[in-house]
Amino acid sequence: MSRVDKPAIVPLAAASLRAGPVGMRAQPACRLCGKALSALERFRGDVCDAMDCRRRAADAAMRARRESDIDALRSLAARAWDVPALAAAPVVWLTHHDEDLAPPLAAELADLREALMALEGDAAEPPQMAAAEPAPGSAPAALGGHLCTLCRGRCCRLGLRGNAFLGAGQLRHWLAQQQPAATWADAVDHYLGFVAAEHLDKSCLFHGAHGCTLPRERRSDVCNDFACDALERVRETAAAQPQAVVVVGIVQAQAMRSASAVSAQGSRTLAEARDGLQLP
Repeated sequence: MSRVDKPAIVPLAAASLRAGPVGMRAQPACRLCGKALSALERFRGDVCDAMDCRRRAADAAMRARRESDIDALRSLAARAWDVPALAAAPVVWLTHHDEDLAPPLAAELADLREALMALEGDAAEPPQMAAAEPAPGSAPAALGGHLCTLCRGRCCRLGLRGNAFLGAGQLRHWLAQQQPAATWADAVDHYLGFVAAEHLDKSCLFHGAHGCTLPRERRSDVCNDFACDALERVRETAAAQPQAVVVVGIVQAQAMRSASAVSAQGSRTLAEARDGLQLP
């Protein structure tokens, strides 16, 4: 190095030393928790090796993949079926429920009978009436029914251990409609008579192949009133726009298992458009 070069270099080095930490480049940090990334973590990406951060990053990546997949399918279906509104239709997600039909276990039936018989001592609860729902035949009711069919009643699984959430009021309501000679045991037998030969395994005993085997007026308030977030959104959409189409994605193991276009008139899988099938 020549003498001419030294005066130019030394002042720059001195300036860098005087600048101290302010002049140093900030170390990359995890985009989720803010922790400084090691050299290996920086090589892998922008997330640290903490289990929670890796899980959150993986969940976000799977969610982005699902949304990309369903956007591509609904755009394809909108063109193939000449339904432009489908490309911008709202999307709701459901979790796949893949249990098979099975005969109810004798122990499960015995537990249900015992639980219903024990309700006789609850003298304080007045008879209960079915809660109001969207009017039968209305767009919110029809679209919501198609949504629940795609779901296969995942929420009903809680009814197995919850004894269908029945209370004394439901049984008293039936007794009030019978002759005075009817007993509490008769009411219990009446309810057990609605248990089908097969139900969705690991779900409520009244969860049959085509939905709840209890008439709506015999169901608990919990079952009549409950609506998951997806069902509430679908009902609100149909109430505001009766001819609305909603895209429903079914998730299994965080990946999109299937997707359908749902309206008050029915549902159709978006894969049919991908396979070249046209709307009737």
